Amino acid sequence: MENTKEIDMLKKEKGITLIALVVTIVVLIILAAISISVLGGENSTIDNSKEARDKTEISEEEELVNVSAAQAAAKSESGIVERENLENVLDQNIGERKIYTNRR
Repeated sequence: MENTKEIDMLKKEKGITLIALVVTIVVLIILAAISISVLGGENSTIDNSKEARDKTEISEEEELVNVSAAQAAAKSESGIVERENLENVLDQNIGERKIYTNRR
């Protein structure tokens, strides 16, 4: 009689129940859905990081132009930014990039 009780207890403790398995799977599905919506949905983390990268690049370009204008003004005897000086300084600071200016 004692042996059958021990065998019954071992059978009960042997594995996880189907309910525990289903609950675990449901929780994992919910977590996956939340992660996907945060990464790829509207106003997502990826979109925010791309927007921040673009703003940073624009700020760096503006800073480069401002520094170049200051350098061009310093090279000028009158302290006024002259087109030729500005183009030369931009060529030096930007390097391989092409400069598009409106010719008037």
